[in-house]
Amino acid sequence: MEWFQKKWAVVTGVGAGNMGERIAIELALNGMRIHLVGRSEQKTREAAVRFEAETKIKPEWTAADLLKLCAEGPKGFRWFVHEIGKKTGRIHVLVHAAGFVRSAGFLETDSNLYDTTFDINLKAPFFITQEMIRSGYLKEGVVINISSTVGEPTHGWSGGMVYSMSKAALTLWGQMLASECAPSIRVNTVLPGSIETPMTDALLHTEGKRRMARSIPLGRLGRCEEIASVVLALVANEYLSGTEIRVDGARTVGP
Repeated sequence: MEWFQKKWAVVTGVGAGNMGERIAIELALNGMRIHLVGRSEQKTREAAVRFEAETKIKPEWTAADLLKLCAEGPKGFRWFVHEIGKKTGRIHVLVHAAGFVRSAGFLETDSNLYDTTFDINLKAPFFITQEMIRSGYLKEGVVINISSTVGEPTHGWSGGMVYSMSKAALTLWGQMLASECAPSIRVNTVLPGSIETPMTDALLHTEGKRRMARSIPLGRLGRCEEIASVVLALVANEYLSGTEIRVDGARTVGP
């Protein structure tokens, strides 16, 4: 794709063979230069090795704990963005794929779980994006948020209330940001349903995934490649902004 050629994309949430990694790989295969961001230095380095093995392209990468950045405040976010910017110069695509989820109902949710969930799922994307724009590294391009169908008003997950709340807020923020940052920066949001990832494995295990698949009209969980293809479309189409695309095999509209 012509628009992608030699532009820089930053993708957070890599390090476990997950959605973020697949998105980064597909962007690279379409001509973009990639900067990977993960929490653990070892796992981010391993992700970079997997990335290079598949794409034959050496990525830049930075290890950063988003919780620590949030705790440090402006100083932490400035350090993080500068670490990336000094390697890339300019950033054209920013994909917020990092996420945190724990299963807990209302009465089981303590303040630590609440703060951790909102810090990683909302505060970090908010202030990373703010600093990238303020610093001038992101002047024009696309921001992609990876939200969730359980963040939709009629499809909240009662077993993970605070996760649903954080994803609902992320989606709303994307809409507002699209309006405020136009016309130079577009903002779009992907709402995955149940996708085959290490996070899903930890939450549902084998039998839980079987039950989930039976509730999906298409009869299976989604694949990371199917999320990545939607991200590519949202980046490539220069008239798409303020848009949310649900990728869930029709589960939220099925019987």
